[in-house]
Amino acid sequence: MIPLISSFKVALKALTANKMRSFLTMLGIIIGVSSVITLVSIGEGLKNTVVGQLNAFGTDQIYIIPGDLENGPGLAGAAFGAVSFNFSDADLIQAQLQDQADVVAINESFTSAEVGGEELKAVDIISTTAKYSLIASDDVVNGIFFSQSHENSKSNVIVVGQTFREKLFNGQDPIGKQVKINGEKFTVIGELEKKGATLGVDQDTRAYVPAGTFSSDQAKHPTTIIVKAKRNEDIPAIADQVKRILRQAYSADDFSVMTQEETQDLVNTILGAVSSALAGIAAISLLVGGIGISNIMLVSITERTSEIGLRKALGARPKDILTQFLVEAVTLTVIGGLIGVGLGYLAGFAIGWALPSLQPSISVPTIILAAGFSAIVGVLFGVIPAVRASKLDPIEALRYE
Repeated sequence: MIPLISSFKVALKALTANKMRSFLTMLGIIIGVSSVITLVSIGEGLKNTVVGQLNAFGTDQIYIIPGDLENGPGLAGAAFGAVSFNFSDADLIQAQLQDQADVVAINESFTSAEVGGEELKAVDIISTTAKYSLIASDDVVNGIFFSQSHENSKSNVIVVGQTFREKLFNGQDPIGKQVKINGEKFTVIGELEKKGATLGVDQDTRAYVPAGTFSSDQAKHPTTIIVKAKRNEDIPAIADQVKRILRQAYSADDFSVMTQEETQDLVNTILGAVSSALAGIAAISLLVGGIGISNIMLVSITERTSEIGLRKALGARPKDILTQFLVEAVTLTVIGGLIGVGLGYLAGFAIGWALPSLQPSISVPTIILAAGFSAIVGVLFGVIPAVRASKLDPIEALRYE
């Protein structure tokens, strides 16, 4: 232990003798570690936020979407699959499940809304049935949600989010007023509670209209069918039953039945892969920093050749010289790693402040892993210069000018 402490003191003295050079050498390590910490924390924060949003819908829901997520081209491919559901599919499932669950179909699309020349873009329009109010997590705080009679008569009524009140109605009560969507006029009958933004996306641009009120063919087919189980313990059996029901009209490759747990697993898999890819890209700068460490250690050996020769002449063994230069390389990378951890933490904090809906999560294992990896980089890229230093001939080294 004592020789290591002594080597560490000598290493600090050697590094502080060339402060600017040491800092520039550490810069690659600092950037690499801080990038890894920041990107991993953002990935974890994103995953926590999305899972939290999913949990807000409840753990008792099953989602049926077009396409085969398990064996098909993935989420994007499923979204643009060839199969088109019908609103009657939800009625068929409901009839089979009876009182085990509530079933509702929705069509979700993004368009613009207009009131008196004022336009609101990227409005999330959900065409659905009156039964949606039984499973909705959106509460109506003013007015009413549309009823079965509105649905049967295909009345052009709409329930809007808070952004409509603020942007299109100048903060005034929107009930009874008209809004134009896709060239068709709708009368506002209800106003939703304020949701705020999630990952920078305004949730209050959401609005609900009765299914069948839009004339476009696309709006006549649901993009998702939601099954809300009455009891959580029935979810696996209900999911299997839903698959059997839909296979009467569609092939197994035409749809995916996802429980809340499976949906979370899918989200975790996708976001985990994204986080790993981003961290891998950031780690490249650590390798670049390692090359800088190796280069500076070779320069240091050349500058201190006489010193190495003197040490060997006084009895230092090759492994003592090897240890000394390895300690210097590791010291350089560990200090850079610790600075990088601090900067990564500050960057994550700044991102969380700028985007309140996204709270980066920085775990202790992540910090230990990043700092430990930087130490490994120091060993890997410091060992070649250290071996070279340990093999110097003491007589030749003493003659070096």
